Parts: sequence; C-alpha cells; structure tokens
Amino acid sequence: MKEFEFIRTLLSPLAQSRGAASLKDDVALLDSGLIVTTDTLVEGVHFLSADPLETVGKKLVRVNVSDCIAKGALPHQALFNLVWPSSRSDEELHALVNGLGSDLRAFDIDLIGGDTTSSPGRLVLSVTLLGCPVGDNVPRRGDALEGDDIWITGVIGHGVAGLRAIERNLESDFPQSVLHYRVPQLPSLEIAHLIAQYANASADISDGLVADLGNICDASECGATIRLSDIPLVQNVSSLDLRSVDLLSGGDDYQCLFTAPQNCRGMIEAKTRQTNLTVTRIGRCEASRGLNLLDANGMPIKLLKTGWEHGGNS
Repeated sequence: MKEFEFIRTLLSPLAQSRGAASLKDDVALLDSGLIVTTDTLVEGVHFLSADPLETVGKKLVRVNVSDCIAKGALPHQALFNLVWPSSRSDEELHALVNGLGSDLRAFDIDLIGGDTTSSPGRLVLSVTLLGCPVGDNVPRRGDALEGDDIWITGVIGHGVAGLRAIERNLESDFPQSVLHYRVPQLPSLEIAHLIAQYANASADISDGLVADLGNICDASECGATIRLSDIPLVQNVSSLDLRSVDLLSGGDDYQCLFTAPQNCRGMIEAKTRQTNLTVTRIGRCEASRGLNLLDANGMPIKLLKTGWEHGGNS
C-alpha cells in the first residue's frame, strides 16, 4: 500500500481533531496555537550509509524546519528519537549529535525530550518539531483557491542532482548539489513572514515539485497550470543524465511552494526585492482538476513520474 493511500484509508479516520486536518497536511495545529510536524530519516532511504553522520544530523533538523517555514512559522522546540545500530561506533554517535546540536542552535530550537533505543538493523532517527506561527494565518494544503498565483522559493533540482552525482562519483563536479542533498539549503526564515502574510495554501517541496503541487491541488479540490520555462532549475546536469522533468520529480529540494491571490502579486514581488528573497511565480490555480505542465510554446508535457511516495514511486 502506498503512503498516501495508507494515510487516507487507515490513519485519517483516527484523526478527529480539527487541527489534524484529516492528515491532509504536513503539520497539525494545536489548541495552543503552535504547529507540530515530524519527519523520519531511514538509512538507505533518506540518506546513504556512507554519508557523514554530522550531515545526517543536520539534515534531520532541516527537513522539519522546512515544514515549519512553509506554514508561516518559526521553529521553537523539538523532540528527538533515535534507533541506533549496534554496529556503529561511539565516534559516529558523537558526529551525529554534533550535527544535530549545531543546527538546533543555528535555528534557535530547544531540545525538550525524545527517546533512544538500539537495534541490529539500520539507523533510524526522527524529530518532532513545534513551531510558532508569525501571523494569524497558518496556510494549509487545502486552502488554495481558483485564480491563485503559484510561487516557489529557491532553485529546484539540487537534491536529485546531488544524489546522482554521489552515485556516479562526480561529487567534485557538482559540489553545491551534493551539499544540498546531504544538508538541505533552506530558504531564509524571512520566507515564513511572507507566507504568513500572503499565502492561501503552502507546503514544502520534499517529494518533488510536481508531486507536492499535486497534493495541494488534491487537498484544495482544484487544478493548476505551470510552465516549465518559468521554473528556476539546476543547470548543466546533462552529464548526470537528468532532464528538466526529472528535476521536477526528484524530491529532496526542501523549498517552499505556496499559492496567493493575484491581487497580492505586486506586494509579494516588492517584499522579495526589499528582503533579497528568491521567490518565483510559476503558474496559477484553476477550477478544473488536474495539474498541467506546459513547455515554452504552451504545449502540454506528459509526466511519467510525479515524485517520491513511500511504498512505490508515482
């Protein structure tokens, strides 16, 4: 059973709290006004066994912080859970915690608890992160409206390009992408303020731009049209046998994807110029269901793969 089918059919009926949004979102809204999100990293799935464990600790923090930023919130407190393989050394454990602690301090996050255990299997670790919304609005996946502009932060494709470069021993040719795969380079925390002020719907890009936009459309019961030529993509990746459409579905980008009313377009553009934020408008939401990707001539591009989903690729 694939991830989203599992959540929809088995877990969603158990989520009765309004703040859980029927598990259709990356975060839950607590009665206290805080948001909570959690992510798990599994060795061999979300990071490579040979990756430096200091970078694994940092990646764990950042994949959770990206969810927080995308909801117009700042990270606050965290719980840390660890399943530590008996085959790994104390030195590796110190490296992991050094990376974790370094980013907890960098993002001003207090560690308030968690759990640790050992296992003969693979390394598994997770963080549950509490965040403080910076405005009155916490945009959910299901809040996009017909006519909304679609915006993204940063550049798309570094995650999949970095992984491919490592797999092909081309790390020195793609250092920025390799760094991003191991330690995601997140958008500025200032993006949280912009999203809180203007966004209707929002999510981070973890499973791939097309997949995560599709999730917003499904939750909002709308459609979207985006143009490939408008999307800022990693350049010069032909030696990695990656096409533009591969960069849209590779995942591990951890940028923000949000929709906002068209009448906010000028204010968003002015705000990004003032704060030197990298935000790009790539399309619009529509009433008819479905996601349309167009080439530079306005012709539809057929996607064989939309992104990553546990239990199988879609």
